[in-house]
Amino acid sequence: MEQCKHSIVYDEYMLDTLVVWIVGFTDSQVRAFRHTSTLAGVKLVSALITIANYINTEIDNTQVLYEYSVVLLCSVASTFSIHAVLEALFF
Repeated sequence: MEQCKHSIVYDEYMLDTLVVWIVGFTDSQVRAFRHTSTLAGVKLVSALITIANYINTEIDNTQVLYEYSVVLLCSVASTFSIHAVLEALFF
């Protein structure tokens, strides 16, 4: 799941098919299938939680960078406008 966190996770057909397959095997009469599919389901959910946490971190970092760039652009714009006013007044 870690390798495909940007592609196959968002493919609704693949993930839906995998979940249906895992749930189907958890209802099996064979204990080995039940246990293996339960473990696979737990691992799948754990991996999806890890990916969700990673995406939330990326969103937070992007928001901080956006806010910083807005502040930086405003300060640069105000610096240019201050220089323009000073040039108009003294030159």
